[in-house]
Amino acid sequence: MAAGLVPVAHATDAGGSIRIPSSLTGTVGLKPSRGRVSQGPEVGDAFLNGSWYLGAITSTVRDAAAVLDAVSGYMPGDPFCAPPPERTFLSEVGRSSERLRIGFMQRAADGYDPIHSEVRAGTVATAELLAEMGHEVVEAHPAALDHQDVLEAFMAVVGSGVGWLLDRWSSVLGRPIVESDVEPGTWMMLESTRSVTGSQFIASVERTTRFGREVASWWDEYDVLLTPTMAVPAFELGALDAPGDPAEATRRSVAITGGFTVPFNVSGQPAISLPLHLTAAGLPYGLQFVARYGREDVLFRLAAELEQATPWAQRVPAVHASRR
Repeated sequence: MAAGLVPVAHATDAGGSIRIPSSLTGTVGLKPSRGRVSQGPEVGDAFLNGSWYLGAITSTVRDAAAVLDAVSGYMPGDPFCAPPPERTFLSEVGRSSERLRIGFMQRAADGYDPIHSEVRAGTVATAELLAEMGHEVVEAHPAALDHQDVLEAFMAVVGSGVGWLLDRWSSVLGRPIVESDVEPGTWMMLESTRSVTGSQFIASVERTTRFGREVASWWDEYDVLLTPTMAVPAFELGALDAPGDPAEATRRSVAITGGFTVPFNVSGQPAISLPLHLTAAGLPYGLQFVARYGREDVLFRLAAELEQATPWAQRVPAVHASRR
């Protein structure tokens, strides 16, 4: 999509897989609210207790809103269903945003790699721009984001889901999935959860649910949270590799997120990554905006304002269909 080959690209997000590639490619990536887009009829709840999401990566906020209008909705039997919006999401683009109370975070969550200096500078600059636009902006974030213990519980849920998914593909292929069929990190996650009992799995689900409530309660006082999408800008292919050590490769991959994406898979809140800045070397990085559960309308209004203030659509990378 970023290369201009298609207008939008389907994507899924279990821990940031819509927002992270969006940040790395200078595009718009929306993770909807839990239950906004049905996973039926193919599956019921996929494998992450409502923490796996269907969505798209687009070049503009308008496209993101239009796609969500087209694919959102309840299917009978769905285990989760987001509250219906007052208007179409497309109609929110260009609608004036009310004065919002916005908290922002310019450091990584506890236990994660520090934020790159240019990413931090872009975050602060965006906070200042939001204040100039008339919003109330303060440095504040949910204290629960610094609770490291939830990551182990989340990975137990994810790993169990990976096992379910590989079993599903085994039935499709008519043979067992073996280690050489998947990436080392995927196989490591499967192996790490083979000994997880049913009661331990439920305990992990319960911990993540409690964490989600702790995170979401912050929105009792705020409308939006601003964070970097990732702690770093785009990097070279292979930078996260650790040959022969999948655990280290996974650790590196998790560390560079800064702890900004996974929490909102758990809490079920909508989050959007916007390509607001480039580094001095011309590499993109996204900033993430998170609203209350079910309030994609707030994100679309605010995102459209930012898109108008700092337009990015005219940026065309060196490798792009228009340059053929």
